[in-house]
Amino acid sequence: MTEKINFVVSKIIITFAKVKQLKALKIMKKISICDFVREYVYAGHYKVTYTSPMTGKKWRALVTCMPMIDATFNAEEPKRKDLESLKKFCKNYGTKLN
Repeated sequence: MTEKINFVVSKIIITFAKVKQLKALKIMKKISICDFVREYVYAGHYKVTYTSPMTGKKWRALVTCMPMIDATFNAEEPKRKDLESLKKFCKNYGTKLN
């Protein structure tokens, strides 16, 4: 009986170790402009597709806020907070594609 308990405890410890490794990998992945695709629709309207680098899931949103587009796509080096706000917009107001 104690062998079974030791086996189960060791499996749980291994599982927690794997979870910690995965969390560490997620922290290492930073958002970049390469995670976004911009398609011009018409005057001041862009379809922006965000692809998660960790899962590969995609969200598409129609963005009409030109300051947001200028801060991300038209900047030489977009700030991380601007990329995060665009990602949040796509996830909250967009359509999940897959």
